Amino acid sequence: MTTSYTPDLPTLRSGLLDAMSELKDQRAILRDRLIPSADPAVASRAADVAISLFRVTTLNGSIDSFQGTTLTGWETRISFAPKTGHHCACPDWKNRQRACKHVVALAERAIQHLVLKEHRGAQAIEAMDEKVRLLQNEAHESLRQLRC
Repeated sequence: MTTSYTPDLPTLRSGLLDAMSELKDQRAILRDRLIPSADPAVASRAADVAISLFRVTTLNGSIDSFQGTTLTGWETRISFAPKTGHHCACPDWKNRQRACKHVVALAERAIQHLVLKEHRGAQAIEAMDEKVRLLQNEAHESLRQLRC
């Protein structure tokens, strides 16, 4: 006989909160550190860059990096492990080794992705909490009926 482990609800809820906190931290790195590191004139041109192929890689359940390919073919990467960094194949990045408009565009796309993931996590917690409330109400009602 094989038994499988199913985590209890507090453990699942705690895991969701931890994952959401990690997503929020990564979003803050992109918003507060990476995007401001670009020259303002370069950052303002990021709106003109379209990321045609957006990829997320994970390592042990955590986001390891975001990768993107622009419509003009530049390969861009933002990584979080083992340390935060970025790279682009464009001449601007190669010459200055600073965030170029492609890196900023990828960061903005990654922020959208992270916000969506955080929202889904919040929805999962709300649904879980609602189910717990319903079960608690049923249990209280059953207990009340047993005592009558």
